[in-house]
Amino acid sequence: MRGFAVLGLAYMWASAYGLQHAAFYRLDIDSETASDWVAGIVGHLAFDLKASALVLLVFGAGIARLLDRAQEHGRHPKRFLLWRIALLFVIGVPPGVHAPLWEGNYHLFTAFWAMLTIPLFRRKARTQLVAGITLVVLALAITPLFQSSFAADGLGLSQYWWPDTHPYFDQAPVPDNHPTGYFIVTISLRVMGTMLIGSALYRYRIIQGEREPAFYRRLAFYGFVTGIPLSAGSIIWMYLADYKPSVAFIGHIPNAASAIPMALGYLALIVLWAKNEDRGGAGFVKNGLEAVGRMALTNSVVLVIAGTFIIREQLGRNYFSRTDLALLVVVVSLAQMYWSSLWLRRFEYGPLEWVIRAVTYRQRPTP
Repeated sequence: MRGFAVLGLAYMWASAYGLQHAAFYRLDIDSETASDWVAGIVGHLAFDLKASALVLLVFGAGIARLLDRAQEHGRHPKRFLLWRIALLFVIGVPPGVHAPLWEGNYHLFTAFWAMLTIPLFRRKARTQLVAGITLVVLALAITPLFQSSFAADGLGLSQYWWPDTHPYFDQAPVPDNHPTGYFIVTISLRVMGTMLIGSALYRYRIIQGEREPAFYRRLAFYGFVTGIPLSAGSIIWMYLADYKPSVAFIGHIPNAASAIPMALGYLALIVLWAKNEDRGGAGFVKNGLEAVGRMALTNSVVLVIAGTFIIREQLGRNYFSRTDLALLVVVVSLAQMYWSSLWLRRFEYGPLEWVIRAVTYRQRPTP
């Protein structure tokens, strides 16, 4: 799951780093050819918010597992977890200085809000599930309030919505209703809510793959039947509205609502695939995804640093087209699957995984 999620995030990070700011939210920007439109639509339908939701579900489950392990080994659960999450926060600081939180560096944001929601991770699974769903729904419910705070002409939406050549691209001074507040509030609510749902899935023994196959087939069916139409609805809504600023935020509500159902669909398919021992011709893919997942922290940090310092700051935005970036992600994903598998043939942990385990437990990890 982690491996698939990291490679899914790479697809979205490539757009965030390599295209105009607004192209990440508007498919009509930097889509010069039919293949550019296809690349943008595929990314929106398959990965936008869905890959990050899957990461957060797994992260929430990981927090629940760490709490259990801390208790088993006689450690103070809350103190142990705070220490582990603080390390993740520190890892996210260097790239976070150079890029907004919503442009790929989820380590800072996830770690910060995980620290604040630790008390909820010790509640019963049902409480976590209800709290998580409530927070996610709240993020969707308050989105129209942010939309209504902007004028009909879109003044204040800045680089979030306008192409580089538009006079509203980067207003100075920044208006009071700049969209930063929208991102911080809604992303925070979704991050906390999705992590709590992931913790509940762990308590219900779902994310570990311990339910019967029929359960996961139903979960995949309902997840995709719910999620794909919602995600497609965002594309159709904004296209028919001609990407007017009046739909800048609310046009993304269906896609945001699709994130968790789609992530659950992916989760279910991955569990069913993992249970199938016959690797066949897809053995390289399965082994590669497993390796990328075992080195998820190292691989994601490499992607963030490469996207920030190579694509965005050295080559510059618009050096690649949407099609170029999609092909680049395929190449980079295959490379990460190969090098991760190669590394793990010799070592038990990835480089950053080794460091974080050594610092967490204050001892050298055994090979």
